[in-house]
This record gives sequence, structure tokens and C-alpha cells, in this order.
Amino acid sequence: MAMYKGFRVFEKSIPPSPHSVLLERKGKDETLLFESQAVAVLSAQETEAVKKQYTKILDGYGCLGVLQVYSGEATVLYLVIITSCFSVGKIGDSEIFRITQTHFVPLHYQQGEDKITEVRKVLNSGTFYFSHSSGTNAPLDLTLCEQRRQKQVQQIIVFSGIECCMYI
Repeated sequence: MAMYKGFRVFEKSIPPSPHSVLLERKGKDETLLFESQAVAVLSAQETEAVKKQYTKILDGYGCLGVLQVYSGEATVLYLVIITSCFSVGKIGDSEIFRITQTHFVPLHYQQGEDKITEVRKVLNSGTFYFSHSSGTNAPLDLTLCEQRRQKQVQQIIVFSGIECCMYI
């Protein structure tokens, strides 16, 4: 299965207005807006209304989330995007990818580049993976061990002739 850059990041950096970032995912109607240390979900119509104020800064294969870095009294936030990866195999319907390059998008004006250098080195070291499923099934959750994954499967218990569903 071929992986494509399905995430697109846009930035609006016009001081003194708040710095903001849009995260789009191809095939999804909603867009995430990161602004003033808050996250909002925008509809397709809302996205089109504000998108002309933004500049595209990069495309990525995935989003690892928001990284909080503590810098003295302040907290600095970065949106971490996977910009390079390669397939290492397949488990069921999910393809497993090794992360080889990430990009840290600051969610503020000032950048504390020295604070994230070590984190970037670790994430780009080739020891982190993610899964992707192009089918209708959810991708394999690589964070769960097999025993825990089996516990989350719906269990049917027969009690006095009555079937009960139990989720653990």
C-alpha cells in the first residue's frame, strides 16, 4: 500500500494578531485550528472562509500531536508532523511505517529551537513507528500489547441463560 502525504499545515503569522496554525487532513471535512493555546474544529465552510489568510508551510504523512516544552516560566507548544517515513511491513490490514523525519511547527511566534533539538533527534532516530490502514478497519494500535488488545475485545458472558455484553 502506498502512503501519501495526507496532512497539510497552514500558518498565519501576522503580528500583532494571534499566531495560528491550520491542520488539514485529506479526505476529512473538518480542519483543526490551533490559536492562543486552544484547539478548535472548523467545518469545511469555516475553513474556506479563513484559509485565504494562511500560507501553506508543509505537507506530512501524519501528525504525532502537540508537544509541550517547558522553558523557564513559559510553556512552548509545537505541532509535530511526520515528514518522512518508510514501510517496514504489514500486520493484518495495517501497514507499519518507521518515522525517519519530523517537523516541529511552533504554535507561537518565538521559537525555542534549542529546547526541541534533542527531542527531534530521538524522534528521527528510526526507533518510532506508526500504523496506517487504507481499508475500512481502524489502523492497528501499536501502543497496546496483545494481551491488552484481547481484553478490549467484546466479551459475551452467559448468565442464567441471558447473554450480557461486557467491555473491559
